[in-house]
Amino acid sequence: MMPRIVALLLCGACASAAAQELGFGGGVTRVHDPDESSYAWFLSYDHALAAHWSAMFTYRNEGHIPSHHRDGHGVQLWYSTHDGDGFSLRAGLGPYRYFDTAVAENPTGFENAHGWGALYSVAAAWKPAGRWTWQLRADRIHTRDSFDSTQLALGASYRLTPDSVRITDGSPGAPSAGKYELDVMTGQTILNSFESENAVARLLELRVALTPSLRATVAALDEGRSGLLDRSGVVMQLWLEPGFSDDQFTIGLGAGPYFGNDREHRGMHVHALIGTTFSWRFARAWTTRITWNRVASNYDRDSDIIIAGIGYRF
Repeated sequence: MMPRIVALLLCGACASAAAQELGFGGGVTRVHDPDESSYAWFLSYDHALAAHWSAMFTYRNEGHIPSHHRDGHGVQLWYSTHDGDGFSLRAGLGPYRYFDTAVAENPTGFENAHGWGALYSVAAAWKPAGRWTWQLRADRIHTRDSFDSTQLALGASYRLTPDSVRITDGSPGAPSAGKYELDVMTGQTILNSFESENAVARLLELRVALTPSLRATVAALDEGRSGLLDRSGVVMQLWLEPGFSDDQFTIGLGAGPYFGNDREHRGMHVHALIGTTFSWRFARAWTTRITWNRVASNYDRDSDIIIAGIGYRF
């Protein structure tokens, strides 16, 4: 998963400047083995590549099927019949990395099963004049070692124009507040178990702007103690994080390794960390930031870390 996410970040950072869309939606999940239905919801980030073509990163939650709580990340290549205002048909495909909290015969009663699947999507979209697009979307997830599922959802997306587009066009931009950002953040760690045990998380992070859209971070992370988890360590991530509205806010997607020392399991473990982040600059050098990271462990201790805090750029 990690090499593919990093490749997506690098391709997005090197691609020609283009409008981007943030999307969300909700609906229903249907599976046939077992024969069950549940809710579904998704968040998406769509980056235009060329006429009719775009790359999309999606987080989707497949709901709570009996004995399974599954979600995951998908990276897809999409084709649209029409890029402008009006009606269009769209189709996308790509790999899907799932995280399944499943019932298991062990002392904790669960396991964090990871695996790969294929994500196939079709959508009917309506874009009136303006920045909003509305869509009816169907997704099919096919896996080798887990259940297959189908989602039907209503969604919407909002088109944003990165600052790099305005700068390329010759529009004036806001003065830079500095390429470094120091963030102090706190929030909650949620263990991916059926009980969803939680603890107080803390993070101290240095963020460096490598290009207008590509950033790197190194951080000290303490996930807190949740009973089944007592983990802390060092995090390094690479982020695709363009700025908008004269760099007043940024939206980012990142991935990297997490060198975590789990005192409950005695030793250092290297985990994959996949995150999304949003920042808002309320003064020339001061920002607020919220970040959601998913830890993919190799010993059934996946977690979601949702934190917020304040940062200073210099």
